[in-house]
Formats: sequence, C-alpha cells, structure tokens
Amino acid sequence: MNRLSPLLKRSFFRMLAWLPLLGLLFLWGSRGSAASCQYWIAPPPTGNDANSGSASAPWATLEHASETVPDNGCTIWVEPGVYNGNE
Repeated sequence: MNRLSPLLKRSFFRMLAWLPLLGLLFLWGSRGSAASCQYWIAPPPTGNDANSGSASAPWATLEHASETVPDNGCTIWVEPGVYNGNE
C-alpha cells in the first residue's frame, strides 16, 4: 500500500496540472461563439435596417435588431448618437 500511495499522488498532481489548460480551452471556445453573435446599431445615415448589423454595416433601429437577433445570448451594441423614434 505504501508503494501505491506515491503513484496515486503523482497521478493526482498530473491531473491537476491539466486543469488550467482545460479551463483556458473552455473559455476560448465559448468566446468564439459569443464573438460571432454580436450586432451593432447606429443612427442614420450610418445605420440602416437593410444592413447586415455588423460593426461596419450597423442597423438603424433597436426594433429591427430585436426582431432579427436570435435570443441565445447575443450582444447588441448601440452606438452613441441621436435616434429618431420614427426611423
């Protein structure tokens, strides 16, 4: 039993050494999915609801974004500016 105990200790510490790497891989994987689910809104003339909603082609209205974006943890970024409720 004495010989088994050091072997179990080494195995346990080797397993613990992998935990930070596994945690980083998990965070990296979840970051990628969140990053692909980001949309932007900007006031006209930059924003247009016919755009794709990307940072370079933002939508114009929150209403359009709320109707278009899936409800699965996506982020909608609202650029500063003056928004007219009729647009």
